[in-house]
This record gives sequence, structure tokens and C-alpha cells, in this order.
Amino acid sequence: MATRTLVFFILLLSFLAPAANAYDIQNEDIWIFQGAYQLEIGGRAELEGFTVKLHDIKDDGSSATILIYRNRVFKEAFLIDDDANNVQTYEKELKVTASEVNATSVSMEIHKQQTERVWITSTKKTAVKEGKQIEDGEYIVKLKELTEEGALISVEGNGNSIEDTYKMAEYEKIPDEFMMNIVYINKNTEEVFIETLRPGEPGMSVFVKTDKEEYYPNEKIEYQFSLSNTGTVPLHGLILSTSTSEGSVEDTVLQHPSLDPTKVKKFVVDIVPPSSPVAKNITIRSEIKGYDYKANEYSNSSILELPIKPYISIEKDVEMLKKSAIDTEFGTDEYFLVSLTVKNMAGSQTALTITDELNDSFIPDNMEKLEWGILMEPASEKTITYHVKPTVPGNFTFGTATAQWNYKGDTYRVSTGLDNEVYQVHGLKATVEKSIVSNYLYPGDRTEVIVKVTNTGDRQIEVSLSDEISPELELVSGGTSWRGNIAPGRSEEITYVIQAQKIGDFYLPEAHIEFTDEDDKRGTSDSGTPVIYVDNALPVVEYEEYIDAEEYHYEDEGIIEENDAEMTELTRSGAVWFLTYSFVCILLLIAIVPTGAYLYINRKIQ
Repeated sequence: MATRTLVFFILLLSFLAPAANAYDIQNEDIWIFQGAYQLEIGGRAELEGFTVKLHDIKDDGSSATILIYRNRVFKEAFLIDDDANNVQTYEKELKVTASEVNATSVSMEIHKQQTERVWITSTKKTAVKEGKQIEDGEYIVKLKELTEEGALISVEGNGNSIEDTYKMAEYEKIPDEFMMNIVYINKNTEEVFIETLRPGEPGMSVFVKTDKEEYYPNEKIEYQFSLSNTGTVPLHGLILSTSTSEGSVEDTVLQHPSLDPTKVKKFVVDIVPPSSPVAKNITIRSEIKGYDYKANEYSNSSILELPIKPYISIEKDVEMLKKSAIDTEFGTDEYFLVSLTVKNMAGSQTALTITDELNDSFIPDNMEKLEWGILMEPASEKTITYHVKPTVPGNFTFGTATAQWNYKGDTYRVSTGLDNEVYQVHGLKATVEKSIVSNYLYPGDRTEVIVKVTNTGDRQIEVSLSDEISPELELVSGGTSWRGNIAPGRSEEITYVIQAQKIGDFYLPEAHIEFTDEDDKRGTSDSGTPVIYVDNALPVVEYEEYIDAEEYHYEDEGIIEENDAEMTELTRSGAVWFLTYSFVCILLLIAIVPTGAYLYINRKIQ
């Protein structure tokens, strides 16, 4: 039993050993580039676990003093220049190399000694038999022979040619380019398991956003710059630089020591937008730089357009309230409280004129017009409130309010946004309309009068209609009164026929309705007064035949001589005949005169 357990542990260790060695060969204990910095006196380079601070510079700019902090605790001071003493090392862990020292700043590169993953698997473990090969880009790995000493393998590519015998877990490295690793040798199957590795590279992907979509002047913008390392090895010495087309950036430069693969670093930059009387867009630009372990530089950038509102703002809030039981004005059940909030975000005092607009059926309470003049202090806020009552029930929306002011001789305006909310006003309301089918008549003609009652409220009503007839007109048929119930939104019509009696223009009296709802709320309404035009027929003269002087014509009223003509009423058909006959005669006369003249002239010439 003990022998079997011992064999099991030996096999387990032999299985784990290559894996551990394979992982170890991916890491290197090297000087890792942390970034390039240009520091002024008091400036700092923030690294992971270390801080490098430029303490002072000699007057002639020949050398400078740098301070080393570990976890923010002071450790050591170094004198550095850009000549013989340009490299200073702290505890074999941190190396500072000065490239330039002048009277105002020091340019330096910083490295940290650490173990870091450098090599990334390129070709996964592959079984190769004698005479076979693995191709990885420009490199070819070939198993030439398998002996008791190991595997004879050649590596060729990119101008390199290597051939050697390797045992299990041994590897061949071509610095900064390529690595071949013997993972396992199976002598029973005469196979060698080989993997290839390449130096890794970091990657940069950026994403920017703000906490809101638009801002007011002097309202702090929280600008977020997120960097993702999409590569396979860490990024070092990250430096974010941010600028804006207008306004100010609180931290134009931010640093971060390193970022591992698949990790995300979020930088938060505070920006104060400009103060302007008009809306405008500002442009925020950012550039991020970082380095891999070999000091290769990587960078990415972003541009963000952001709208900034004017320094004057106005907002409108509408609250619908229920009327008290004793308030029956206009027959509606609700009224509104309107609030206008004005902000001045400028750095100076500003005089404003505030106006608002309402639906035509709304009446503001105790106000002649919706206009206010106010004086706003810098960075201040004021609220104007007023009540408004609707005169009719229905569905309503509210218009926009406007703030107007002058700045350096120009006039500026801002308005509230459109409020699409629909407010339903309940109440009692009915209308009555009176119309005439034909309003131009002759005495004796007849026409219909239509009276239409509409329930424009939102509850059923009982209606009583009464109408009157002008004395100059006669009711022929139908009735002028009606009583009944009308549902919300529905209408009822009554019609009656009248006859014209006299000549003239006659206004019909108003139709009147009284209505009541189920809560015994009451209301009245009157129609308009349509007009009827009653005209006389056209007169015409009829002539009798001439008679002898000795003959007489007798009528009921007396004797009329033969030369007298009797005046009678001209009918419409007679008038048409007379006009047609006159037109034909005139046309013939026009035609005969030129024709006669032509014949006369022609005869004279002959």
C-alpha cells in the first residue's frame, strides 16, 4: 500500500513540474520601464509602491536633488545630473535615469526591477515525431532525431539558426523574438510535445463619458476616461492629458503606474464649463500614453463634444389642483398652480423680463398679463408662482415661458422646454348653435332653422332649450323648444320651418339653453343671431295695344285712356327674355353698320 502511494505522488510531481516550469519561463526578472517624466520643482512621478519627487535644482542647472518615497514614506535622497551621475538606483528596485537637467525641470526615465510576464504562448503544445516540424510565422521548429540523450531539434527563422539536443522542460530563447519550449518527451510513442512563445504586447482601448448629457455654466462636469488593456502584458507609466476648447480642466495631467491585461482603469477629471449667454458646444480632448516592459510607447486619444446651456435658465412646473366645493366659477372642477424657476449662473447681476403663455380658455388669477421684471444676483435662483383657472373642460397642454435679457448691447432669450403632458379638466359645459339653411328669401319663401345643442363637458346633462321667432317671420312647422338628456361629447338637433312675410333684414333671436348635471351644478348658454335677407321681386312694365281715341278701357278703379300703360309685376322669366332680346338687337346693330359701310365704299370704287 505504501509503495502504491509513493508511486502516485512521484507521478503527480512529474506531471506538475513541467507545468510550473512552463509558467516560470513566461516571466522575467527585468528592469521594467515605468515611464518618461518631465518634473518641475515639487513635481512627482507616482509609481506603484514608489514616488519620485524633484526637490530642488541648483542655480546653474547642473544638477538636482530627487527624493524617493516608498508607500509615501521618505526613504532616500539622490543627487542627479545629465552627465556622470545621470543614473541612480534605490535598493536594486528602482532606477532613475536623467536625460536632461536645466534650470527649471528635469527629464527622466524610471525603471523598476520586478518579475513580470513577458512571454505569451503562440503555438500550443503540439506532438511532433521525427522529421516533422512546427511553423510559427517565420520560425520553423523541426524534430530531427530522438535519442537517449534527448531530442535533437533545430530552430530557424528571421536570420537565426540553432540546433541542439534538449531534454524535457528545457527551452531555447531568441531574445526579444521567439522561444521554443520542450514540454514533454514520450519515448514510448517517440513523440516530443513542443510549444512556442512570443513576447507579449499591451493594447489600449478607451471609452469616455460624462455624468450628464448637458450642463449649465459653472456646473462641474464629471468627465470619465476609461482605459482597457486589451493586450497580453501590462502597461506601465500611464499619463493622461486632458484639455477643453473652452472652460477649465482642474487636473490636466493624471498618472497611473501600471495596468494589467484585461483590466480597466477609470480616470475622473473635473471640468468647469464656460459662462455664455447662448448655448454652445465645447470639445474635450484626451490623450493617454503608456509603455511596455521594453519602453515601447503606446498611445490612444478621444474627442467628446458636450453641449453647454446659457447662463440663464428657466424651468416651468405645472400642478393641477382640485377646486373647493363652493368654487363653481366657470363650471370646471380643477385649477392650476404654475411655477417658473429662473437661475442666473453668471458672475454678474442680470435684469430679466419673464413672460409666459397660456391656452386662450385659461384665465390667470388676479393678473392682467403674464409678464414680470426681475433682477437676479450672481449665482442666484428665483421662483415665480401664479394660479390659473380653465373656463371650459377638456384636455389641455401648457405653452412655454421665456426669459429675456440684454448683454453687451445684444438681446438674448431662453425658453422652457415643450411640455407634452396633457391635463384633463373636468366640468359642466354645453353650447348651442343656430343656423339657417337658406338666408336669402323672397316674401312667401320658406327655409329651415337648425338649432344644435352639444355637451362639451365630461358628464351627462339635462338640457332645456327655448327659442323664439322674429315678428317679421312666421312659424310654419316644427317646434322651438326641447328638453332631454345629452351624454358627454354628444349633440342634439331640432329643426323648424319659417316663412318670410316682409321685405328687410331680420336677425333671428338667440336660442337659449339651461342645463344641469347629476350633482345639480347648473349652467346656461346662448347661440348667435343669424340674419335673414328678404328681398322684393324685380318690377316690369307691360304695354297694352293702342286703341282709338273714342274707345275706353274700364277697370274697377276708373277709366284709363288708350295711351296709358298698365304697370305690372315683371316675372323672372320675363326679365330673362327681355335681357336676351336686347342683347341680340345690339349684336345685330353692331354687325349691320360695318357691313353697310363696306358695301357703300365698294360701290363707289366700282
